[in-house]
Amino acid sequence: MNESPQDIARMVEEQILDRGKLELIPEIFDPAAQVHGPIYTIFLKPCSNHDEIRDHVVGNRTGFPDLRHSIHGQLVDGDHVVTYFTVSGTNDGEFAGSPPSGKAMKGPGISIERFAGGVIADSWQTCDRTLNFTQLGFLEPGLLPEHAIAKADARPAGPFGGAGDDRMASANKATIARLYAACNAGDVATIEELVEPSAVIDMPGIDGSDRDAFVAFVTGLRAALSVTQSVELLVGDGDMVGALVRLTGTHTGDYYGRPATGNEVDVEIHQTWRLAGGRVTAMYGLPDWFSLAAQLGPVPAADAPAPLADGVVTVDHPNAAVLRGAYAALAKGDILSAYAVFAPDLVWHVPDGHRLAGVYEGRDTVFGMLGQLVAMTGGSLQMHVDHVLANDERAVGLITSTATRNGKDFVAQEVHLFEMDHGRVKVFWTLPQVPFPAEYWAGAPIGDGAVPAPA
Repeated sequence: MNESPQDIARMVEEQILDRGKLELIPEIFDPAAQVHGPIYTIFLKPCSNHDEIRDHVVGNRTGFPDLRHSIHGQLVDGDHVVTYFTVSGTNDGEFAGSPPSGKAMKGPGISIERFAGGVIADSWQTCDRTLNFTQLGFLEPGLLPEHAIAKADARPAGPFGGAGDDRMASANKATIARLYAACNAGDVATIEELVEPSAVIDMPGIDGSDRDAFVAFVTGLRAALSVTQSVELLVGDGDMVGALVRLTGTHTGDYYGRPATGNEVDVEIHQTWRLAGGRVTAMYGLPDWFSLAAQLGPVPAADAPAPLADGVVTVDHPNAAVLRGAYAALAKGDILSAYAVFAPDLVWHVPDGHRLAGVYEGRDTVFGMLGQLVAMTGGSLQMHVDHVLANDERAVGLITSTATRNGKDFVAQEVHLFEMDHGRVKVFWTLPQVPFPAEYWAGAPIGDGAVPAPA
């Protein structure tokens, strides 16, 4: 293929994702290409070969037949290309095991491609999942404060790259590397030296749009999350520098209304800096705050009582309130709203006799299974909470589940057992008192094969 790297990067969005030209995948992706990024971490796994990339594209185009990426500009630096776009589409088809919502989504996105031998070896993709999932009705509003969610038409202001030479790009990348080091050290003086007072700051999560707001954001991250910002990529083109940064730390202070939990945090940010005379004049960012909110855990109830003595079980315990909220979301098929209640290393036990029996390990694997369960019942599954009892470490739910399948209505009484850790579910068992009869599971379920057989 004779196209330039920037043209090939555009083809991923405009030809493969938007037009479904799957035959281009082996032409522009290395056979062992890695597709990373938070856009893939709910239901859709990262891709590591042509078949997985093809399955991902088919899944997206099935869920959003009118999927469109409007590209605003690109940065090019050697083997790396950064592409800025707005993605839009209507959920008119089954998506990741969930029935269509008929709702539209629109929001900003950024991709970074690394080329080797003229083909894509690595691709990082991001969008504002909180924005898109709320638009589609998968999330109830309020997961994050309004200033932490991107605007649907957000994009970098001004022209894209090209206005300079390689020496300028190299100097600008060195300046941005120095800026991240200052953020890690809490060196406000150096941050203020490198960022113009009138710099235009545009990133969800920063409450304001100038240098002071940026400094407040950085110091807040350090105080609440003990964050280290690790630079994974810097792409310099003209007066712009695109950065892929990983934030890691520990939740040690109040953040987004969530008191300290001790949870580990690990999220990505795509940021683009514009410089003049060695100082930052503008910054545009697109972070993965959806994952951060999930890692911090659910917002506690305002009237939650104080922790009880060891062994005491009560319906008023904060863990009981957390689980009732999760049941309310799962019962209406809004499984993404319950995502933050479950730990990343969740272990989920489904008993023998169930069509999806087995042990599922990992939150994303479990949610893929739940999405298939919703699809198997045509969205009819309802979980009616009779009682929830809890203490700091364990909880019990007494549940009546109803569903329709194969033209028949069924009712099942179940006991759900939970192991809890800092308000999140680590281990789950279900004990059916009256299991669904064998004929309920007759025939292939909708989306059969979407979830791999558990170990």
